[in-house]
Amino acid sequence: MKAGKLFFVVAMLQAATALGGEWTVIRQQDRDYVTFANVAQFYQFSEYTRVSSSVSLHSDRRRLRAEVGASEIYINGFRFFTDFPISNNGDDAIISAMDVSKIIEPVLRPSRLQKAQKIETVVLDPGHGGTDTGASNHWGNEKAFALDVALTAREELLRAGFKVEMTRSTDVAVSLEERVAFANRHPESSPLERVGFLFLRTLFSGLTNHDHLDEAARLEARSGIRLRTNPRFRVQDPRH
Repeated sequence: MKAGKLFFVVAMLQAATALGGEWTVIRQQDRDYVTFANVAQFYQFSEYTRVSSSVSLHSDRRRLRAEVGASEIYINGFRFFTDFPISNNGDDAIISAMDVSKIIEPVLRPSRLQKAQKIETVVLDPGHGGTDTGASNHWGNEKAFALDVALTAREELLRAGFKVEMTRSTDVAVSLEERVAFANRHPESSPLERVGFLFLRTLFSGLTNHDHLDEAARLEARSGIRLRTNPRFRVQDPRH
């Protein structure tokens, strides 16, 4: 049995034992999938709806939505890229079992993560800078918006007790290689350390072009980091 599949089976068995729930695994395209109805039942979402290709799960304090054919899901307003596209199995929308174990399970039940590292350092990476203005409109340009959000986040995180580092705190150009090297210089980034860190990137969409998507893709390709994007900025305590 492959390591990835074994990891999913173990994670699902542990989760099912804890809640007394059951998973019905569907085999499709040589991968394991589960239906969103199964996800809703297991994680105790009170409402599950599907309209055309859109799937929505709701409870009092949690919500999840997805689109068949897309390689992303939204949990509590935050966007996560999935390893495999959301698909169909008859009338049911399905998600890969691997994405359930790697995204949905740790996000919805972080307290159950085994050997989770304590987050002490947050590296903020405002996109663009210097001569690279990013997208622009009559309100301003992306490099300024990204820096403003990062500086605001810095103050909130410092007040919450975190150590905060920034790839740039002024209007200067920082290459993609320099951004990756900056994060990797921190000792917390080593897997040998017993504390963890977060690398958070601020970019803006919906201005006049999609340069932010190209830049994010280049950073992923050069660093090996899979970026998670949030369409709305909110400062939250990463420890929860």
